[in-house]
Amino acid sequence: MVDVTCRAAKVEDLNFHYGGARHATSCAVARACPVRQQPVEGRFETQQDRPRRPFTVYEDILGRRVVIPAGEYAWTIGAFEGNTDPSAPVNVSLLHRIGSYYDGEYHGWRLTLGLRAGARLLSEIGWTRDDVTLPAGSFKNDLVPIKIGYSFTSLPVKPFEAVTER
Repeated sequence: MVDVTCRAAKVEDLNFHYGGARHATSCAVARACPVRQQPVEGRFETQQDRPRRPFTVYEDILGRRVVIPAGEYAWTIGAFEGNTDPSAPVNVSLLHRIGSYYDGEYHGWRLTLGLRAGARLLSEIGWTRDDVTLPAGSFKNDLVPIKIGYSFTSLPVKPFEAVTER
């Protein structure tokens, strides 16, 4: 059984980000994480964009394109993530995101399988799917990320809090 603590989002729970000139646009991102306790997390992300000229958000190998017209856009995506213990020899993570996106709909999934051989060898394989439906067209992206990491030091890695003095 997973114990999830819910609380109302306070001002200090909101992280604001402002980014600039991608395709001569302005973007703002706000995140509220009212539910956060491992191994389960729930959050909402609100974003906005104001492209000054149309831009291609997707193009396949056959030349089919989906273009976002110039204009003002705002959207909200809800996310739910579940994880097993990342220090275990085998761990799993699942993320589902759903919401609006540039006057359309967004559904996203990320599944990750992590393998650990001792403290030195770490590997991950995953599958990420983005399913986007927009007024100008729809598309799906599938990615398979693979990560392998090896630590050459025999020293244990300490968390940042453990090495700071108080």
